[in-house]
Amino acid sequence: MDISPEIPANKNYIDDYGNGSFIICGQSYGGALIVSPSDILPWPIIDINVISENDIKFILSKIPTIEFLLIGSGANIPMIPKEAVSFLLQSGGVNIDIMETGAACRTYNVMMSEDRLVGVALIPI
Repeated sequence: MDISPEIPANKNYIDDYGNGSFIICGQSYGGALIVSPSDILPWPIIDINVISENDIKFILSKIPTIEFLLIGSGANIPMIPKEAVSFLLQSGGVNIDIMETGAACRTYNVMMSEDRLVGVALIPI
């Protein structure tokens, strides 16, 4: 029995990740990215350990119609600076979850296939 989700052709699905890049809908992208069902954008961040309120605002400005934001932090889940944590707690209706990049890719795909308003910001592994 096939249990893989059916993904509409017009939505961005993360096929693979690793070696500093992501495969989305069959196309390779290098570096950190912001992905939503309709957009793939570069994310100008290098190290999740220095993520700031401005970095979160940047993501939310690029994909403003989401209800869920997943942040893929690379291979580990770091301690997030207090400024960013404070902003995350006051993000105004957007549920934000930080997890390892692989988990963020998989969770994004499931939520997107369920037609949920989700976006993901990814730091490559």
